[in-house]
Amino acid sequence: MKVVHFTNNTIDGAGKAVYRLHRALQAAGIDSKMLVLGKSIDDNSIVEIRAKAFFRCFLRTMCVYANKIFWRFASQKVKPNTLFNFNLSFITFWDIREYVKDVDVICLHSVQSFLSPEFIREIHEKTNAPFVWTLMDIEPLTGGCHFHGECVKFEKECGNCPKLKDPKKNDLSRKIFKRKEKYLKDLPITFVAGSSWVFDHIKKSSLFKNKQIRNIFLSVDETMYKNIDRQLARKMLGLPQDKKIIVFGCFNFNQKRKGAKHLLDALKKGPEKISGDKKDILKDVLLVTFGDNDGFDFSGIPFEWKHIGILKSGQELAYIYHSADILAIPSLDDCGPMMVNESFMCGIPVVAYKVGVAPDLIRSEQSGYIAERYDIEDFCSGIIHCLLFENRKVQNEEIKELRQMCGAEHQAGQYKMLFNDILELGGKKDG
Repeated sequence: MKVVHFTNNTIDGAGKAVYRLHRALQAAGIDSKMLVLGKSIDDNSIVEIRAKAFFRCFLRTMCVYANKIFWRFASQKVKPNTLFNFNLSFITFWDIREYVKDVDVICLHSVQSFLSPEFIREIHEKTNAPFVWTLMDIEPLTGGCHFHGECVKFEKECGNCPKLKDPKKNDLSRKIFKRKEKYLKDLPITFVAGSSWVFDHIKKSSLFKNKQIRNIFLSVDETMYKNIDRQLARKMLGLPQDKKIIVFGCFNFNQKRKGAKHLLDALKKGPEKISGDKKDILKDVLLVTFGDNDGFDFSGIPFEWKHIGILKSGQELAYIYHSADILAIPSLDDCGPMMVNESFMCGIPVVAYKVGVAPDLIRSEQSGYIAERYDIEDFCSGIIHCLLFENRKVQNEEIKELRQMCGAEHQAGQYKMLFNDILELGGKKDG
């Protein structure tokens, strides 16, 4: 069986997740290849689409969209206030044709600035191959935004987009949505959701709610959960041995959807949630943060805070997990994050909002706490609950189950079964 993956790069978390799947499929006997725009891994089975194709097709694309897109950039009338995909392709089928020859299944992942709706349709028409689209965010369902916040227009039709500088009924989000409807809606696409939260979003999507969906957890790098002694992990990071450590990290603290402000407000409420002599527990607590804090200040919390900056390696992240007592994930809008899977597989409890993958994995008092979305009081209660709970480690039975479900071998087996089911049902022929 020949499978080709399309993803933007191998640099970010999504790209690394695709690479783990790609390698696991190869180990399972599948002829798997990755096509990317940005390559950071020395592996001949990953093909970087060269810049010459980018510039050649850029000129062609600008001619096609001169009256619809280019003038918007030039006049700054379209200026999204968050991550937004303009759904343009800067390559041609000629650039990829040798890699998709005789392909059985095409896997789409994060394809921003890589594949447009028109180009995806062209790939299908020239290969007759079915698609498996793994959602790393919900952009495939929307008119361009990767995370929708409170907007649910993707459930009917985008337009008047709150993410755009100049929203209107027939704005760019509506036009992109219409292009997806025209070129993608009737294609043989099976979606893969890494959480029930993503599954529910696909089912609500007016574009793809009638498509087949499979729930398959993203796999975790095994180096994250190899046995690391807690004392050693703390020593390597310069952290105290005698503290109860709460960990929070993300790419940028000022990214609203990651919830740093919610965490700050929740931690400030800590003393109100503890009565009597138990208040002394806060004297033994340390908040450890990592990532780009971009000036964000946690110093107002009722216990110590240490920021260790941007991590340079996966080994440092593994040390972070194994040094923690609790992982705080106050994300308000997130398909994962992968940190939840990774933390659980290291046996570390998680406190999170009812978002992303956390509700799928937090199943007991030992494994953490799920707070109602936006409820800061509830999030604070969850942190206190985990601080006071004597056995804060996720139980061995749960860890074993999670390592099974989030292991690369298990993930590859699930995808292999999916590929076989699609091909047996004639997905490639019925497109």
